[in-house]
Amino acid sequence: IILSGVSYRYRNQQFLFEGIDLSVAAGAKAAVVGDNGAGKSTLLKLVAGELAPAAGSIACSSRPYYVPQHLSAAGISAVGVLGVADKLDALRAIGSADPRCYDILADDWDVEARCRAALDHWGLPHVGLTDPVDALSGGERTKLCLAGISVHNPSVILLDEPTNHLDTSGRRRLYDLIRASRATIVVVSHDVALLNLLGTTCELSAKGLKVYGGNYDF
Repeated sequence: IILSGVSYRYRNQQFLFEGIDLSVAAGAKAAVVGDNGAGKSTLLKLVAGELAPAAGSIACSSRPYYVPQHLSAAGISAVGVLGVADKLDALRAIGSADPRCYDILADDWDVEARCRAALDHWGLPHVGLTDPVDALSGGERTKLCLAGISVHNPSVILLDEPTNHLDTSGRRRLYDLIRASRATIVVVSHDVALLNLLGTTCELSAKGLKVYGGNYDF
């Protein structure tokens, strides 16, 4: 992940931050910390491609897998959040006269089994793949998003306050994932236990971005 001179401003033209430079090497794990309102979540959304910078450039080796702090999922199914609803539909339509099903599935024959296994691993055995997400709690929604990491095996992962709504078992699973993963990971969090699993700390403020090595001590 490489950010060069990245700036972001609100619609009223007020800058949230300017000239941010950041480089996270392949396989490295970095934390973004700072005061509330400093723009940590906005910075993560810029890297995820959900927002566009006012200036500067952002480059990633592959499309990041982004777990937002708040999942807005009205009317969306579990597999919709996981991003494989089209593949599941195609899998279940195999044998029909529509050859596009094979193109959509792209030989991903075990996608349904991977989704089911991922949900079970994150403590969501009661959530059906086509169930609407509206009724899920905040913690369950976070677990659902985290389950997508097992489904897609991304090489770049962005996590925005992932432990805010997690129970103890969910936090343990996340910590284990962070320890074992070889992906490039950037995390926004106030969770000291999580931050201390990451090799680099980036402190965002109105003065810019400062990068430190080692654990972050609150």
